[in-house]
Amino acid sequence: MKQIFYHGTILTMEANRETEAVLIHEDTIEKTGTFEEVRAMAPDAELIDLKDKTMIPAFLDAHGHFSSYANAQLQVSLEEAVDVREITERIHAFMENNKIGAGQWIVAKGYDHNMLTEQSHPSREVLDEIAPDHPLVLQHQSGHCGVFNTMALTCLALTPQTPVPAGGVIECVDGKLTGYMEETAYIQYVKKVPMADLDTMLAAYRKAQNNYFAYGITTAQEGMMVTQMLPLYQCLLESGLLTIDVIGYPDMTSMKAIANAFPKAKHAYDRHFKIGGYKIILDGSPQVKTAWMQAPYLGSDTYCGYGTMSDEEVLAAIDTATSEGQQILAHANGDAAIQQYIDAVSKEAEKNKNVIQLKPVIIHSQSISPAKEALNQEIPFTFHQDAPVIEPNMLETIQCAVNRTTKQGCVLGEQECIDVYDALKAVTINAAYQYSEETCKGSIKEGKQADFVILSDNPLTVPKDKIANITIMETRKAGNIVFQREG
Repeated sequence: MKQIFYHGTILTMEANRETEAVLIHEDTIEKTGTFEEVRAMAPDAELIDLKDKTMIPAFLDAHGHFSSYANAQLQVSLEEAVDVREITERIHAFMENNKIGAGQWIVAKGYDHNMLTEQSHPSREVLDEIAPDHPLVLQHQSGHCGVFNTMALTCLALTPQTPVPAGGVIECVDGKLTGYMEETAYIQYVKKVPMADLDTMLAAYRKAQNNYFAYGITTAQEGMMVTQMLPLYQCLLESGLLTIDVIGYPDMTSMKAIANAFPKAKHAYDRHFKIGGYKIILDGSPQVKTAWMQAPYLGSDTYCGYGTMSDEEVLAAIDTATSEGQQILAHANGDAAIQQYIDAVSKEAEKNKNVIQLKPVIIHSQSISPAKEALNQEIPFTFHQDAPVIEPNMLETIQCAVNRTTKQGCVLGEQECIDVYDALKAVTINAAYQYSEETCKGSIKEGKQADFVILSDNPLTVPKDKIANITIMETRKAGNIVFQREG
């Protein structure tokens, strides 16, 4: 590959914040500096004038579910649906457009009962009316609960006598299943929904990867790997389809099988896949009031949500990861779950300080997401979208962090607003640090990979409430163009 010389507004995410010119050679950033410095080093390099555009490092997805996002490309989207009527219309349109035959599973994703006119989860009976001849499951936007119709319950061999997994709910009223499940029960049974055939799934992965590139993301996460994913990942790697880097985090029971299947991925990327460490889940979701809180939820004197692991189990998991030299990520939304994890890490550190060097991570940490307070206390933080919970739109996330404005126009925790540059760092250099890849990714610096995006506008100068309107014009991964907007 010949040398390419970019000139214009370039945000580095390094101490110098901006540079005037960047030279890339093959997959590496060879030189940064003034126009004259870079031109003198490579007088024959192809010059690309950014003009009114802005270059920044490529984004890194600090937490998401790459396979679930791929699978979501094959599902009915219920995002922004306002009532059961609209849910019905979307599912019927999907069935007609995709010629779904009787008996075939239908998966619909992204409804939020809080936003529905009915202010409740659709019932099993409602789902039976929507698709009487199909097993149907509606997945909540949080990913922590859902509703199954009668045919789906039958296919999964669920009855009122089915044992309920610890830390989960299989709702049963008057001796009858309502179809609603949450947390470990929901996760256990939704994993049993049959997947599409291999060719269809590979096409969905390709579409998912292209979407990530279109959002400027060149490193993605598989935020909860289980052994059921092994055949898919074996085909995915053998096909050579991956050009995005994917970092996987198996649960405690799946690590051995996944590490044995991909031994090269334990220490480095194997065909763009790498094992990053372990993942545990300590509570649920605030949207469905299963996040474990220290104080009761509004409307209750006692209900605080609930945890999913005992203190002893959390400590044992951290101890296992640390003894193996592995990072560990903990899903913890509520402040009680967060405190449980902090206490366990602190206890582990008393006997093995390596746990700190391995960078244990709290995923979500949604006690009002105190970004400014974390910044003031020099606590590294990152942002994510938990795709497919929402689209992996980093610019939208940056706008949220800067303004903290809800859909209804309310400012939520104004004191925690941060400036645009710090928000950009959270999804670039900070995310690279979280993955221990800060020496090769996350900023525009000599010797690092040539992973970057070109934006239509400078996020530091556009109005703060217009950041999400910035267009990603081009994404490069290791020097190669993986996305380019037409025109």
